[in-house]
Amino acid sequence: MRIRGSLIRGVGGVLFSLLLTLGLLEATLRLAPGLLGGSLANAVYSAFRDWPLGMYVRDRVIKMNFMRPDFATRAYWNGYWWTHRTDAWGFRNPPDLERKSVVLLGDSMIYGLGVEEQDTVAHFLRAEHGRAAYSMARQGDGLFEEYVLARLFLPRLSPEWVVLFVFLNDFREAEANQQQIERAASQLIDGIDYPALLARVEHPPDAIRLRDRVLSLRVARLARGIVQMVGRDSAGADEGRQLTAAILEDARFAPLSAYYRTLLADLARRCRERRGELALVLVEVP
Repeated sequence: MRIRGSLIRGVGGVLFSLLLTLGLLEATLRLAPGLLGGSLANAVYSAFRDWPLGMYVRDRVIKMNFMRPDFATRAYWNGYWWTHRTDAWGFRNPPDLERKSVVLLGDSMIYGLGVEEQDTVAHFLRAEHGRAAYSMARQGDGLFEEYVLARLFLPRLSPEWVVLFVFLNDFREAEANQQQIERAASQLIDGIDYPALLARVEHPPDAIRLRDRVLSLRVARLARGIVQMVGRDSAGADEGRQLTAAILEDARFAPLSAYYRTLLADLARRCRERRGELALVLVEVP
């Protein structure tokens, strides 16, 4: 009995020490976020994850994220903090914005990653050029996401201009995300039930899973971030080569070109049907 009692006390002491250590680490990560940097800080503090841990609600049918409407949080990425706040449709715009005659589609550079809303492209177009700009840009978006967003929300907006910002990495992302790129465009145009999708987007689930509760802890995110770091350096180097190969190799670029031409032609037609125009802007980053 004495041995059993000593064993129980020993195990209890170990568990108490472990819980105390984890509690202190959790408090440190919350109170001193500057202690971490790089990919580990992104893993612990990023809001680019599904609700309730972050800003997104994921549609499991088409496997696409949507930003949660009427939602605000402090966001972090690569050393930058900013306020992420969305309007009633789930986009980063002032809530009282009435005129929306110029719609912007793009990725993080147009969304305004790392800056406040008053430093975004849409804000400057409104404040300095008098354009009624409405941003539908989001971090990581490519033509797939931009086309879906346009199909869902342009009928409500009927803008004079839809400005789609194209980046070099969009081509590689389209190739990587569409396993059968030759059929991807037709599936996007005719294979999605857009009214049903809009209904799911407007009524996102609010049930919190056990996994979400665990990952709400900073220490859990830190542990997962450490695991995910394994092999990331070699994968990143290969991704850089794949980025240029996707546009320089004719055999790989030909189906990408057809994919872009088909979707952009369909989007331009839909804009004209609403007396609007589609404009493409290639953003060159030195």
